[in-house]
Amino acid sequence: DSDDAPTEAWKIKKYRFGLRADIAHDVSMQQVASLGELIQKSYHAESGLEAMTKERFEVNQKRRDSGKYKEQLKPRGSPQKGK
Repeated sequence: DSDDAPTEAWKIKKYRFGLRADIAHDVSMQQVASLGELIQKSYHAESGLEAMTKERFEVNQKRRDSGKYKEQLKPRGSPQKGK
Protein backbone atom coordinates (compact mmCIF):
# COMPACT_ATOMS: atom_id res chain seq x y z
CA ASP A 1 0.00 0.00 0.00
CA SER A 2 1.73 3.18 -1.18
CA ASP A 3 -0.80 5.31 0.77
CA ASP A 4 0.81 4.24 4.06
CA ALA A 5 4.25 5.56 3.10
CA PRO A 6 5.16 8.76 4.94
CA THR A 7 5.34 11.85 2.77
CA GLU A 8 8.31 14.19 2.60
CA ALA A 9 6.29 16.89 4.38
CA TRP A 10 5.45 14.48 7.21
CA LYS A 11 9.13 13.48 7.56
CA ILE A 12 10.15 17.16 7.69
CA LYS A 13 7.53 17.92 10.33
CA LYS A 14 8.56 14.90 12.42
CA TYR A 15 12.27 15.79 12.17
CA ARG A 16 11.62 19.42 13.17
CA PHE A 17 9.60 18.25 16.17
CA GLY A 18 12.58 16.23 17.40
CA LEU A 19 15.11 19.05 17.20
CA ARG A 20 16.45 20.92 20.23
CA ALA A 21 14.51 24.15 20.76
CA ASP A 22 17.41 26.47 19.86
CA ILE A 23 18.18 24.60 16.64
CA ALA A 24 14.49 24.31 15.73
CA HIS A 25 14.13 28.07 16.19
CA ASP A 26 17.02 28.80 13.79
CA VAL A 27 15.83 26.28 11.21
CA SER A 28 12.16 27.29 11.38
CA MET A 29 13.02 30.69 9.92
CA GLN A 30 14.35 29.07 6.75
CA GLN A 31 12.51 27.53 3.83
CA VAL A 32 13.35 23.88 3.16
CA ALA A 33 12.40 21.82 0.14
CA SER A 34 13.50 18.39 1.35
CA LEU A 35 14.39 16.41 4.44
CA GLY A 36 18.04 16.32 3.37
CA GLU A 37 18.13 20.10 3.14
CA LEU A 38 16.54 20.39 6.60
CA ILE A 39 19.14 18.02 8.06
CA GLN A 40 21.97 20.05 6.50
CA LYS A 41 20.55 23.32 7.83
CA SER A 42 20.13 21.74 11.26
CA TYR A 43 23.79 20.72 11.32
CA HIS A 44 24.84 24.23 10.29
CA ALA A 45 22.63 25.79 12.97
CA GLU A 46 24.03 23.44 15.61
CA SER A 47 27.65 24.18 14.72
CA GLY A 48 26.93 27.92 14.74
CA LEU A 49 25.32 27.69 18.16
CA GLU A 50 28.24 25.64 19.49
CA ALA A 51 30.72 28.23 18.20
CA MET A 52 28.72 31.01 19.83
CA THR A 53 28.58 29.12 23.15
CA LYS A 54 32.33 28.49 23.03
CA GLU A 55 33.02 32.16 22.32
CA ARG A 56 30.82 33.27 25.22
CA PHE A 57 32.60 30.85 27.53
CA GLU A 58 36.00 32.21 26.49
CA VAL A 59 34.91 35.82 27.03
CA ASN A 60 33.51 34.97 30.45
CA GLN A 61 36.67 33.03 31.31
CA LYS A 62 38.80 36.09 30.48
CA ARG A 63 36.59 38.16 32.74
CA ARG A 64 36.99 35.65 35.54
CA ASP A 65 40.75 35.64 35.09
CA SER A 66 40.99 39.42 35.37
CA GLY A 67 42.16 40.82 38.69
CA LYS A 68 39.08 42.91 39.39
CA TYR A 69 36.73 39.93 39.26
CA LYS A 70 38.98 37.86 41.51
CA GLU A 71 39.25 40.67 44.06
CA GLN A 72 35.48 40.74 44.38
CA LEU A 73 35.42 37.03 45.15
CA LYS A 74 38.15 37.03 47.79
CA PRO A 75 36.84 36.36 51.28
CA ARG A 76 37.13 39.30 53.58
CA GLY A 77 39.08 38.91 56.79
CA SER A 78 36.86 38.01 59.70
CA PRO A 79 36.32 40.92 62.07
CA GLN A 80 37.96 40.66 65.46
CA LYS A 81 35.14 39.76 67.81
CA GLY A 82 35.38 41.46 71.19
CA LYS A 83 39.06 42.30 70.89
